[in-house]
Amino acid sequence: MKPFRTTIKNWGLLLLICLFCNLKSFSVPSVKISPIPSWVIEVKPSGGIPSQKSFSDGYYVAFNDMQVNLDKKSTYHRLIRQIVSESGIQNGSEIAVSFDPTYEQVSFHTVNIIRDGKVISKLKAGDFKVLAYETDRQRFIYNGYYSASLILKDVRKGDRIEFSYTVTGWNSVFRNKYSNSFYFGAYDYIPQKHYALFSSKTRNLYFKEFNNPVKKSVRQIGNQLVYEWDVRNAKNIPYEDYSPSWYVNEPFVQISEFKNWAEVVDWGLEFYAQPVINGPLKNKILQWQKEAKGNKEIFIEKVSRFVQDEIRYLGIETGENSHKPHHPENVFEQRYGDCKDKTLLLCAILRENAIEADPVLVDTYKKSHLADYLPTPLDFNHVVTRVKLNETKHIFIDATFSLQGGKAASIFFPAYEKGLLLKKGEQSIINIPPQNPGKILVTEVFTVPSATDTVSAGSLKVHTVYAKSNADYIRADFQEGNISEIEEGYINYYREIYKNSEFEAADTLVYQDLREENMFLVTEHYKIKNAWSKDSTSKKLRFSVFGKILYDQLINLPNRVRKTPISLNYPYHLDYRIQIKLPDQRNIRPEEWELKRESYLIRFKSKLNETENVWELSYEYKTLKDYVPVNESNQFKNDIKKLVGHLEYEMWDSLEVSGTSDYNPWMILLFIASLVVGIYLCTKLYRYSPGSIHQSGRGIPIGGWLILMGIGLFGQGISILFWLWGDESLPYFTVSGWDALAGDLETRVTLYHVFLSAEVFLNALTFCGSGLVLLLFLKRRDSFRLVFSLFYSFKAAYLIADTSIAAIFYDYDSISLVAKQVGEIVSALIFMAFWILYLYKSRRAEKTFVNTFSTAIPLRDTSVNQELTSD
Repeated sequence: MKPFRTTIKNWGLLLLICLFCNLKSFSVPSVKISPIPSWVIEVKPSGGIPSQKSFSDGYYVAFNDMQVNLDKKSTYHRLIRQIVSESGIQNGSEIAVSFDPTYEQVSFHTVNIIRDGKVISKLKAGDFKVLAYETDRQRFIYNGYYSASLILKDVRKGDRIEFSYTVTGWNSVFRNKYSNSFYFGAYDYIPQKHYALFSSKTRNLYFKEFNNPVKKSVRQIGNQLVYEWDVRNAKNIPYEDYSPSWYVNEPFVQISEFKNWAEVVDWGLEFYAQPVINGPLKNKILQWQKEAKGNKEIFIEKVSRFVQDEIRYLGIETGENSHKPHHPENVFEQRYGDCKDKTLLLCAILRENAIEADPVLVDTYKKSHLADYLPTPLDFNHVVTRVKLNETKHIFIDATFSLQGGKAASIFFPAYEKGLLLKKGEQSIINIPPQNPGKILVTEVFTVPSATDTVSAGSLKVHTVYAKSNADYIRADFQEGNISEIEEGYINYYREIYKNSEFEAADTLVYQDLREENMFLVTEHYKIKNAWSKDSTSKKLRFSVFGKILYDQLINLPNRVRKTPISLNYPYHLDYRIQIKLPDQRNIRPEEWELKRESYLIRFKSKLNETENVWELSYEYKTLKDYVPVNESNQFKNDIKKLVGHLEYEMWDSLEVSGTSDYNPWMILLFIASLVVGIYLCTKLYRYSPGSIHQSGRGIPIGGWLILMGIGLFGQGISILFWLWGDESLPYFTVSGWDALAGDLETRVTLYHVFLSAEVFLNALTFCGSGLVLLLFLKRRDSFRLVFSLFYSFKAAYLIADTSIAAIFYDYDSISLVAKQVGEIVSALIFMAFWILYLYKSRRAEKTFVNTFSTAIPLRDTSVNQELTSD
């Protein structure tokens, strides 16, 4: 049971709501019983029976009919539910209709249960319960809605429930102009949906179709035009995760009597005209003027903070006040209001000080797609203020955004992107440019003890700077939250990441609110016991770091074809650094890359500060739009995959450092397989003997210039071994090397993978070929000169082609790098040309390389050979 004081508080709040809802004598509205209106078109339900996979809750809607008569301001509804199972009895046996009694009246016409072909009427006025139904109370909005509900008795499996009713009355705030949207999709499968719209010929209606809806038909009944839509087999079109708020995938049609945006502007100006200000509010304005001393920006700051922070958000939105604000003097005195009330109050105060201020209607869901819709007041769900700061600059202020910081010129405004300015003469939607988006700078500093030090504890110090918009949000968290609970939440965040270590607070959580600069600083300091944990597989000690703060902001999509845009948190900008004070010297390979797309920016850098022995991982993630287009979804997934692959790193007690840029087993297997192929080919080629004019085994020893050649051949073999074990081979044998172009065009990535695989294969053949050439040289084989010439000609051609193709995938923007590539090609060509020429011109070379393979059959006559060697 709640405490008595809580009950008193709730009853007081209810009384306040009733007073503002203008309920006469606290009477409860009622529903009427009446025949079906004569203007309603009779529609015979049709359509198939859905499978059980197509509906939920044990029942389905077999027929849904809605007919709107504009002249009579009435909307007729008829629904048929089919109860399929026992759960359907529970979930489908209640009829409920919500309405606003200040301008709407509900009349029920039929409530029938159809069982075994027999119609059982359940329509009794006394059975309806009418209760207050505050649909937006959790958002501090009281809209005065009521629900007329009827709980049916004796409902059985297989029953068909049919009911119809009419809601009569329009909200006068729209000045007798109609606008609405008819949606043709369904949460569950519906065999038939029917819409009809009755309108006199004098009304000018505008229609706009979205997502290829069923075509409307038009006919005349009496002096009215009837527009009809008959939808068969309406299905649920599911939304993919992370779809933007403005994205709608189901077919629908929008209808509006507003000809253009200028008419909507004129409609809105009626409610936001400058009121006469008197009394306490007038006195408060004079006080602000005195304090500002003629400084316009100071006055704007004082007024905006007052309206944002001291006028609490609470909306009484019954009747016309759904769109019409209350008088600023009332809002000032009662110290609460919704977005309309707070905006008009802010505009009225600023105008009293000769500052230009105008309301702007926005939609927090449609955002940049607002102009895609027909003009109507229903396109908007929020209102903000545009203020003229000086002759060249306007700023936007959201009066419902409390606890904002910064000067007037640097105040943050959410990314609503487009809006309708309520100012005389405005005729179209305006752009709302980004206004002081925020940034978060996080630095995590780990101090790691030696793996063999079982006494000392490690430490983690985290320093976070929230700027502009992010300061606004975190400021509210700290003001509204319990500091001890916030502190506990911060340490538990790291305990969850590093479960094998023990985190203790080394100091209390320190925070500083620099509201004038609109910055919020937070510092955390922890001790880390058991920083090194034993790996369950290798039994070695390891210390790992994980960039969870950035990981939490990323969207990891499933590996399937994306059909909708991807929503991004916009604006968002994170500068994230992880610094690790190493206990010993380690070989940290530097790495740096950037992915700049139309919708986002990602940067990564890994470097070792050798002077301080600190390893720093730097990340930057910034959204540039609020979504990623569908055709760039694969690129986005690959980019995020690459980034995630660089968020976790491990240090081992054996001085190894590994991350997710670990060795690529498939490329290693390809290299091994290529070596097997190369060895096999070299074995075959080794047996080749072209025959010699000299007898086998009678060649002269290696000498002269050939000694220098041998040194060169041996040196090239050693250089290949160094390549295999050096950093230059990492792009070929690591995941990071394989993913170097991740996120680029799919065709380009595929070609890069083919190129990388071909390089591994050909490098393996080159390695084997170098060994064969050296072996043939040492054996003074008769095939050496031919094999050497062919091999080094191939090697030079391969080097030229490889360098040219690599330039397509890598940025050779460094002069020294280009010079190195050209130098290698020139050196290879000189080496090849000089030695091939020498081998075929030198008498010594001719007499040295004469030995045939022992099983080879000489191509020349033996007697001739003997004759030549005897010279």
